[in-house]
Amino acid sequence: MQDAQTLGQGIFLEDCRELLPWNCITTTARLILGVESYKTDKRTLVWEDRVILGGTLCALHGKFVRDEGPASTEAQRRLRYVQFYPNLRKLGVNVRAAYNMLRLDLQSRLGTPAASSNGTDLYPFTQWESNEFLLLLKVTGHPPSEVFMGEIWKKPIPKGFQEFTRID
Repeated sequence: MQDAQTLGQGIFLEDCRELLPWNCITTTARLILGVESYKTDKRTLVWEDRVILGGTLCALHGKFVRDEGPASTEAQRRLRYVQFYPNLRKLGVNVRAAYNMLRLDLQSRLGTPAASSNGTDLYPFTQWESNEFLLLLKVTGHPPSEVFMGEIWKKPIPKGFQEFTRID
């Protein structure tokens, strides 16, 4: 089961009992996870039906970011963050129930979140942060089109990427 210490090292894949390490290249990720289900763009590989974070069945979107610096090339893209979308149909719950279940479970393992909203002024979100990672759960959209997703970032967050973690 994933805890704060292993989150700093990578994403523990409970279905295959492997750690997907931060900063790995796409070839390493494919060796651990198998060939991706699909790609959404040149930096995102998606694996369906992966189990993470204490039994959460989800689609895992690995985001491979080019190394920063003048010598960066396409071959130097490395895993810096993941987005995950829990499979609500297989969980048998709605968006808000899934969000609350995972939030409470993570709070019992990771402690008090650094920031959160219950959804009255902003969309519901909960964020845990350490020196090594940032974990964000959020609900976006309006019923019936709400979406529950999470993001886990390896720190430091790459320059120019923080705008992708907007809560709204």
